[in-house]
Amino acid sequence: MTQPGPTADQMDQMRTIPGEVTTKLSVFPNPAKNNFSIQFGVIAKSQWKFALYNTLGHTISLPKANLEKSLKTVNFDLSKYNLAPGIYQLIMTNKLNEKKITQVIIQ
Repeated sequence: MTQPGPTADQMDQMRTIPGEVTTKLSVFPNPAKNNFSIQFGVIAKSQWKFALYNTLGHTISLPKANLEKSLKTVNFDLSKYNLAPGIYQLIMTNKLNEKKITQVIIQ
């Protein structure tokens, strides 16, 4: 099944000066069912860790990704985690002390 990408408005927000990398973050689809993708600018090569937190504070560790500098899309398959519907916080960190937080709604 093909995932829809960011909307035209989201793409406009992610455009930057040539050679620069945006710090914008997009999650799609949101709400999600069995999978979702994130798109964000990576400003330097690094390993990223991803974790979902439910409203009770329980952590679901998602696969790590080694990412090069550029606008990147990372896909997550949630089918093996048996997540309850609800609102989750996605927290992304890397070894350069960068941290990004966004919300993911799971149906």
